[in-house]
Amino acid sequence: MTRALHHGNFAVYIGDERGGKHHAPHGHLAERGNRILSFHLLTLRPLQANQQIPRQLLPVLKEEQPKMIALWKKLNES
Repeated sequence: MTRALHHGNFAVYIGDERGGKHHAPHGHLAERGNRILSFHLLTLRPLQANQQIPRQLLPVLKEEQPKMIALWKKLNES
């Protein structure tokens, strides 16, 4: 996985799924190195209904969203 964003104790990682199972564009959010949730890059919503992205991180994700989507495309589209 490639780290797409680092902010405080949080990081977003995006994986290369070429040749494997194709999912919707998504990122993996980690806090202090521990994965806490996966979220859809286009909507910035958690993939699991019972999870929430930390409120303080949403503005950062919105600002970096175009870069994260571009990285997803680079890693996953041939």
